Amino acid sequence: MIKIIGLIKRKPGISREEFLRHWKDEHGPLVAGIPELARHVRKYVQVHRVSIPALDAQERYGQTSLPAEYDGAVEMWFDNADEMQKAFAVLADPVICKRLREDEDSFIDNSVSLSAMVGQEFLIYEQK
Repeated sequence: MIKIIGLIKRKPGISREEFLRHWKDEHGPLVAGIPELARHVRKYVQVHRVSIPALDAQERYGQTSLPAEYDGAVEMWFDNADEMQKAFAVLADPVICKRLREDEDSFIDNSVSLSAMVGQEFLIYEQK
């Protein structure tokens, strides 16, 4: 299994609540609604940042910067590298790319959001 993980930051001037709502209720279905893409993606996950008092306190005292910097993470899982390449070929299609990019540009700050890593996942522990 191959996974790509990207860190996402909202566009300036958009509240976290509006960002998360748009990402989940509009962009998520837009991505999932592209059958040419969906056939190559095993799993598409959005990880929405939540406010945790202990982390918020750490941010105030400068002990960590990561929670404040990103509003979420996106994960796309593929059966193998070949399926990932096929998915990215779909994303390179000018019509599909334009449709997704226009929506992303309306709520994501792409100048600071990161496609952070592509890797293979190894399960070390899972509670049943």
